[in-house]
Amino acid sequence: METTGFVTADRVAEHLGLHVITVYAWAEEGRIPSFKIGRNRRFRLNEIEEWAMMQSHSKWVQRRRRALGAKRQARKKG
Repeated sequence: METTGFVTADRVAEHLGLHVITVYAWAEEGRIPSFKIGRNRRFRLNEIEEWAMMQSHSKWVQRRRRALGAKRQARKKG
């Protein structure tokens, strides 16, 4: 996916593997970066890429913290 320019929710949905309704809902909620031109919602590809990387990193950090917490609990019990 090119990383410059503006795209529609359809293109973002295809790229992220989401339903287009989900993309619109997340955009309205502010969960995914977007902006409106008149009545049309648009997305900057570079912002979507950065957002996706941050989401992926956040999930990794959360999983890692849970795993470390579980190890600590096991040590306390053992």
